[in-house]
Amino acid sequence: MLGDDEREEIVAATARAVDAGKTIESLRVEDFALSNLGARATEWSEILHSGRGFLLFRGFPVECLEPAPVELAYVGFGLHFGNPVGQDAQASMLGHVRDEGAARTDPSVRFYRTRERQDFHTDGADLVGLLCLRAAASGGESRIASAAAVYNEMLRTRPDLVEVLYEPLYWDRNDEQSAGEDPFFALPVFSDVDGASRTIPLSISR
Repeated sequence: MLGDDEREEIVAATARAVDAGKTIESLRVEDFALSNLGARATEWSEILHSGRGFLLFRGFPVECLEPAPVELAYVGFGLHFGNPVGQDAQASMLGHVRDEGAARTDPSVRFYRTRERQDFHTDGADLVGLLCLRAAASGGESRIASAAAVYNEMLRTRPDLVEVLYEPLYWDRNDEQSAGEDPFFALPVFSDVDGASRTIPLSISR
């Protein structure tokens, strides 16, 4: 739970960023100084990278900010954990998960725009963050599962399958490929980085 001083620090940093004309694309970590929370972010990063792999923050000051500054605050807070990357073909830095009334008629309609249940999946980043702006009237719960725990269990019980998942697996681009690109790409589920096996850290179901 973020304390009052920490919440106020986020609001103050957001106000400075707004006054400086920063956007979620132009914002840098030095533009969003958090003298107290920034120090704690080092500890939290260790938990995310080498510990249990997830954190739940309560009390992010969404009610103290207008919608656009909330986005800036969230990106600014996230910059203390790493560098943001684009999430789609338009390289959007931030996306909204909301029911737009869209029907899943083809792969180009992403599940996060519908009211349909999402099964466990992974996103293309080392860390994934979700911020709840308004709780749903019903449903909308998220569940997470550790890909590292799945890897270890497979290594214990079915090492032959582990070897298969080091081989390229083909992934759907959801109709977001550029001109001339295939509608799919090849990427193994598991890979080795600095001598250790790496997987996408969390699988998320919403």
